This record gives sequence, structure tokens and C-alpha cells, in this order.
Amino acid sequence: MEFSDGREKSLGDMIYRHRYLTQLVFLTNLETPSSTITLPTLRTLSLVCSQYGGVNRQLEFVSGCPALEYLTWGLCSKVRFIAKDFVRLVEASTWPKLEGLNLSEVGYGFSDADIASILEVMPRVVCFNMSSSTFGSLSFQRLRPYFSTLKKVNLDGCEQVTKAMLLEILSFCPQLSQKCRTRLARMTNDGRQ
Repeated sequence: MEFSDGREKSLGDMIYRHRYLTQLVFLTNLETPSSTITLPTLRTLSLVCSQYGGVNRQLEFVSGCPALEYLTWGLCSKVRFIAKDFVRLVEASTWPKLEGLNLSEVGYGFSDADIASILEVMPRVVCFNMSSSTFGSLSFQRLRPYFSTLKKVNLDGCEQVTKAMLLEILSFCPQLSQKCRTRLARMTNDGRQ
């Protein structure tokens, strides 16, 4: 189910009536639903450019989706204050089935240690996007155990990622998509050390 600009007032009621959703996409200018709404069967959530309700309310809403397997969270404004709270929720096994994570729009608020902490407690990693983040050597060490399951990884704009890291991913991740392989191969030729 997908929503765009429109009737925010009835959005909470509609979501409550459809609390057995498995996939939900929020687009610009929607009020984040009340944190009292839980979606126990939601497996895929894309919360993109939601400007209303504040970051804490968005984090509370996301934490009310315990069956999440794939989470994409992008914010329009540069908010650096969610990183520690988000890491705490991941460490607390709020999403025990989480295997796909895309925080590319908020990645700049996470330190290399934060990203490593998230990777350390994820049960499995199939898709991982932390482009334009501080992904570095700590995160890379925590990503290694998932090389056998990793299908997509996006580290574009990560200045701490080295050519050696990229070559290792290309060599030891047999399930990487061709599109991902092509992008990573291009990155190895961009002058990084």
C-alpha cells in the first residue's frame, strides 16, 4: 500500500483498520501515524521524506513494527539525533527478522561504530545501504560475516571505504546482484586507496 500527499487526518484510522499489512510506503508530507499504532505483520516499510510528526515520533512508529524484514528510512531534513536511539532499538532486537536496511538518507548521523553495532546484531544481512555515511573499517569487519547472504550493498559516497574493501566484497560475496557488482567495480576505479 502506498500513500502520498492527502488525507492525513484519516491515515491513522485507515492504518489501524489494515494493521495486517505486510508492506507500507510513506511519501512526502504525510503525518507519521501515532506511535500507539502497531503493525505486527508489516515486513517492508519505506518511510521516505516524511516531514511531519518529528523524528522521535517516526522512530516510535517504526519500533511498533516488530516483524520488519526490510526498512528504508529517508528524511528530508538533516537530523543527526536519531542514530543512538536507532542503534539502541536494533541492539534490543526490536526487529529480530531485519535483513534489509537502507538508511542512505540519514546515514550521515551514524558513526562507523554505530553502523558496526547495527550490523553486529542483525540476524542476517541481504540488502544494506548506508551510502554517504561514515561506513569504515569497524563496519566492514561486522559486514564480513554476511558476505555469503549479501545480495545488495550500497556504499556510494562513503569516504572511508577503501579499494581493498570493495575488492574483498566483490571477491567473497557470491550472491551480489550484477548491478551491485558493476557499481562496486566502478568505485574501485575512482582513485581510492
